[in-house]
Amino acid sequence: MAYTGNLRRRLFEHNTGEARATSFRRPWKLIYYEAYVLEEVLEVADSVRADLVRRPAIPGK
Repeated sequence: MAYTGNLRRRLFEHNTGEARATSFRRPWKLIYYEAYVLEEVLEVADSVRADLVRRPAIPGK
């Protein structure tokens, strides 16, 4: 996951090969995004998401 202040520019960079890490996987198509007004809210959302990913699907496992 990553964040940017300009989503259109960032997608353009990925699709034109300007982002080296993803240039060989072009073209990119945006299927989902989340927008936050405050960076503090973004940090909380990222923390919650990370906890959900680390949590086992079956309790006790």
